[in-house]
Amino acid sequence: MNEIIYEIVKAVLVIAIMVVVRYAVPLLKTKINGSELEWIYEWAVKAVKAAEQTQTGEHTGSQKKAIVKEFLQQVAKEKNLAITDEQLENLIEAAVYAMKQEDAK
Repeated sequence: MNEIIYEIVKAVLVIAIMVVVRYAVPLLKTKINGSELEWIYEWAVKAVKAAEQTQTGEHTGSQKKAIVKEFLQQVAKEKNLAITDEQLENLIEAAVYAMKQEDAK
């Protein structure tokens, strides 16, 4: 009788571990990736504001954007974040948009 109970408990534990691996691990990965994107977005906002203040005169918007993009790539590389150029472009554009919205208020 004890062997049957032991096998049932063992089977329940195996199923529970499978459920955790199947659902909890991907959920944790998305939460971690989300927080990484939030973190890099905060850096994008800071970098855009810094570029706007420091790069005056002859620097065009595309030159400022290139400076910010290079900086964000360096920051992401130091933190071992995998981020695509398209994601960086979107983060920079979102930061510029947020900055313009702040200025409009």
